[in-house]
Order: sequence, then C-alpha cells, then structure tokens
Amino acid sequence: MHGILLGWLVQVHARFHLLPEMFFLCVNIIDHFLSARVVSLAKLQLVGITCLFTAAKVEEIVTPSVSHLLHCADSSYSECEILLVERYVLKTIEWNMSFPNPMHFLRRIGKADHYDVEAQTISKYLLEVGALKWRLLATPPSLMAAASIWLAQLILGNYK
Repeated sequence: MHGILLGWLVQVHARFHLLPEMFFLCVNIIDHFLSARVVSLAKLQLVGITCLFTAAKVEEIVTPSVSHLLHCADSSYSECEILLVERYVLKTIEWNMSFPNPMHFLRRIGKADHYDVEAQTISKYLLEVGALKWRLLATPPSLMAAASIWLAQLILGNYK
C-alpha cells in the first residue's frame, strides 16, 4: 500500500506543481511516522495528504490550502481531521523534519557535473521512481542521488 499511496501523492504533487524537495520531505515524514505507528488502510490516505500538507508548509513559498488538498482526496475528510492528524504526526515524529534530501545531493553533484540538464532530468525521474520502492527506504539519500546520476549518465552514453 506504501507504493500506491506514494503514487497517488506523486499525482497530487504534480497537480499543484510543487517542488521536488517537498515530495521527498513528505515521503520521509510518512516513513518516519509509519515506522512509529500502525495506520489502518482507511486512514492511510489521510496520513498521506496530511504529510504532504506539512511538507509543503516547510518547503513551499505558497502552500496549497487544506480545501484544495481535500478536493484531491475526493473530500473524504474534513479540514479539522487534517489539522488533528497533522498535530498527531508532528508529535509522533517529535517535530523532527530535518532530512538529508536526495535532491540537495543531486544539486551538489550537478554543480560538479557542470549541470548536464539531460542527466539531471533523468536523475530526478529515477529518484522519484526510487521513492516508490519500499526496498530502498534504508538507502542513504546521498547514495540514491549518486546512483541516479550515474545511471542517468549510463543511459545517455556518457560513460563507457
């Protein structure tokens, strides 16, 4: 269900044209919360949309409103529920939202690589796909970024 939830969140993320850093922070908050608490399938979407809202508050300049996010969730929940779950999630993760984001590492690598736009674009795609795979949860973000840029360079034929 983790992959299905994150796949849906990717669609919501794209719909609002949010930053990639925000998506990875959202995934980290979800994973951090789910490692501490068991959530029923009925409430998993609520947790996901709440973590997206929380991450948007941290990373975005203009945050989507709760009502806009509720519209994406087919208005299955109320604004009050999202705000209550937000407090519960933040309390559970002890307000720890510091996370070494793979996008930050990718930008550093890109700087050393003289910003090969094609490689950066493919790398971002590979990072997003990697975020959907639960087997990669324990992989350090720096390794994810390095592997994605390496694979992108292989795809482009820059390494032989």
